[in-house]
Parts: sequence; C-alpha cells; structure tokens
Amino acid sequence: MVPKGSDAAAIADAKPIRKRIVSIGAGQRGVLITVGRSTNSFSLIPLLPPQPVKFPRGKLNQRFAVLLLRSTYQAVDSVDFIAMDNFQIRFWKLRQSEYEPYVLSYSPLKPRQGDLTDPLYFDFISFAQYLTVSKQIPKGEQVFTEQVNAEGETRTVRRDPALRDNSRLPDVIAERVGDLIYDGLVNGFEEMTFGGPVPCRGSEDAEDRACILAGVRRIVQIFADKGYCLK
Repeated sequence: MVPKGSDAAAIADAKPIRKRIVSIGAGQRGVLITVGRSTNSFSLIPLLPPQPVKFPRGKLNQRFAVLLLRSTYQAVDSVDFIAMDNFQIRFWKLRQSEYEPYVLSYSPLKPRQGDLTDPLYFDFISFAQYLTVSKQIPKGEQVFTEQVNAEGETRTVRRDPALRDNSRLPDVIAERVGDLIYDGLVNGFEEMTFGGPVPCRGSEDAEDRACILAGVRRIVQIFADKGYCLK
C-alpha cells in the first residue's frame, strides 16, 4: 500500500537512506547546514548567534555522540585537504576562543566541559567542529605534510585530482559523513548496536518507496532515542 498525503510527497522525492544523513550541531554562533531534497549538497554559512536553548535536556548516549563526531572527523580526513594535525590545532584554538562566550550565553545553565552526554557541551563541540571545517575548506591544500604519530614521523599527502576543486568538498564531505553514520547505525559502533534500517532495494516501485519512508522514520527515532533531538 502506498502512503498518502504528506507521506507520499515525502517519499516521492526520496533518495537512498544512506545518502541523506548529515551530522549537524548548533552553537552560540551557529552554522547552517542545508541538505537539498534532490541532491546531497550542503552549504556552511556563518549565521548570527541563535537564541540559546535554556531548558534542561536529557543526556545523549555517549557512543552515539562519538559516532557523530568521529564520522565527521573521518570524512574530513578522507578528502585530504588539510593535514589532520593542523586541523586538530585549529579546532582546539577555535574551541578556546569560543567557549567562554558560549558558556556566558547559557547562564545559569552550565555545560559540563568534556562530557559528550551533556547536550550543551555536545552542541558546542559539534558547532566548533563544523565551523573549523568551513573555515578551512576555502584554504584547502593539494599537497601537504602530515604528522602521523607522537614521535614526529610525517608523510606527504596528495589530494585526489578528482577533488581538486575546493567547492566540491562540502558535497563530498556531506555524503561521506552520511555513509559513516549510516554504517554505524546498521552495523554497530564500538560494540553498540542501534538497530538501523538495512538498505532498500534501490528500485522506484511503491514497495521500495515505502521501505525508504520506514527507514527514514527509523533513523529519526534512533536520533531521538539516543538524545540527539526531541520528537
């Protein structure tokens, strides 16, 4: 049976589930990430500071929070536009400069620094991660030296020529983040299973559209159950 009304409209334009997930976060100086209905494109646009969410929220699941943050880190690493030791330094400096204003804006609520189960702290870290990415994409390098261990060993990294154009990086990163999150939801992450929906067949018949809709609903429910959002 084909869903009717808004459900039918939602699935008519649906893409395979794994292509439509993007990890996002909001912070004191939010970053808007828009996902096209018919494409995987997104944009990183600095916004004016949003109004703080000043009511207590439930805890996030620790491993789910790590899955979201690590998926972004691994996606950024995979496209080779910045040395990851350099990225970590810039990420750290941005957190240092933004944290105090963020904390003041949420007073009397106070983030539990270092605790990813705290929604206030996760919001900040996710925001800082994506803001760092958005600042570095326009400066993306084609060839660079990257430190690979604590002993100071380095390697030379060359970006895939197919990704030479920096303007392509947001689309590619968005898709790879989605793939990594979806893989964790379906196959588990750090010995934790999430019960994510398996891929649909990829056809365009009514049964497959219904499968996509059910899968999207299941993913939203997982995000809500693990404390990422309210439903």
